[in-house]
Amino acid sequence: MEKQPQSRPVGLFFLTACLVFLIIGAWVGGLNFILDPSGASMQMDSYVSNLLVPDYFLPGLFLLVVYGLLPIPLLVALWTRPKLASLQALSRRFHEHWAWLLVLGLCLVLIGWLALEVVLLRFMAPIQWVMVVFSLVFLAVIMLPSLRRYYRAGAE
Repeated sequence: MEKQPQSRPVGLFFLTACLVFLIIGAWVGGLNFILDPSGASMQMDSYVSNLLVPDYFLPGLFLLVVYGLLPIPLLVALWTRPKLASLQALSRRFHEHWAWLLVLGLCLVLIGWLALEVVLLRFMAPIQWVMVVFSLVFLAVIMLPSLRRYYRAGAE
């Protein structure tokens, strides 16, 4: 008997919204920092002395690539659950679909990035508060039991 396809959980729509928010924010922030590395256009020029780099160009590039581009194929993969031979080992190792695992990793990188800014660099612009709350909501959505079941089934 053929297995019936599992319907997508409602949590996937919330996860999609989180990723779209992250992508849009990364494009806005990343492009602003790349086009104006001083940070003045975003009223963040007073924080530049706290950075480990001379200006916001590299952080802007990081934002654009890691949070603005990388999530796009992950978003597609979350909806389609493709079985890519190169990533199936990851799915077998952790018993979750590789797309879910990489989105979890992306969220943890975001939390680490924010922790680095706050703890090590003493960098706390108002947007950081928004992103801290967002990252916790993002993590909670990723860990929804319905999503875990859906992506565990998709790992098979």
